Amino acid sequence: MAKTLTVASDKIKTLAVPVVMPAVTEMQAIPVGRYELYSGIPSMNIGHFILLTDGKYKVAFNDQEFDYEIGTYTYHADTHSIEWLTGLFRNNRWGGKIQNRGPNQYRIEFNKVTFGDSR
Repeated sequence: MAKTLTVASDKIKTLAVPVVMPAVTEMQAIPVGRYELYSGIPSMNIGHFILLTDGKYKVAFNDQEFDYEIGTYTYHADTHSIEWLTGLFRNNRWGGKIQNRGPNQYRIEFNKVTFGDSR
């Protein structure tokens, strides 16, 4: 679809200019929610964690919803990564690279053998 652009000078010219939509990044906001936690070769489920919208995360190594370790994080939209500020993930010096794996499916890579998959 073309838009008309008129340039003012001693002679009026009309040029066809394409309409360009601004680029939309793959991930503009952090995908919060529950992630299953896997580690090892072959990968085994070792628990789960929940990213909350207030910059906190909760980690559990069992299915008990009341037995969580809590930490904080910050999301870097420019690199699609999470920086762990406090808690277990910070203590383990884990990374936080986020991959989009399909509609509403994300993976957070901590290291070569440990990752979290969204439900």
